[in-house]
Amino acid sequence: MSRSVFAANDATARIVTGLERISHLMEQLLKAQAIEHGLSPLQVNILIHIHFRERNCQLNQLASSFRLSKATLSVALKSMEQKKLIQRKAMPGDKRSHQISLTEWGRRLAHVAGFYPEPLRRIVAPMAVADKDHLLHYIEGLLQRMEPYEDPMPE
Repeated sequence: MSRSVFAANDATARIVTGLERISHLMEQLLKAQAIEHGLSPLQVNILIHIHFRERNCQLNQLASSFRLSKATLSVALKSMEQKKLIQRKAMPGDKRSHQISLTEWGRRLAHVAGFYPEPLRRIVAPMAVADKDHLLHYIEGLLQRMEPYEDPMPE
């Protein structure tokens, strides 16, 4: 029988617990940034995603990236549009599709909000290059092996 992931003296359990704590810390940092700007954590993530990855995108792209339904994203985007953080432009030839981009205010806010992981970055930054390389190798390996467990995107 396998041991609980909460067994205190098992190295595997301690690693899993440590990863869970790091995940929780990242969620707390994101939530604090969202509260500071009067947004939800999802809205902050959308701002950062558009600003640093997509620039201009469509609802389908965002739904796929965040593994959320279009309906859930539409609610978040509508609120962001009302707050003048994003703008939608109808796509030529298809009035139902819209290109989503950040307004100037949205870009500024995304830039500031993008620093939410800074406390963790400050912890990792002074590590020796070899240690960072090893850590990155293990993290990438974990993420690759976890892919089969990711939720399929809802319709």
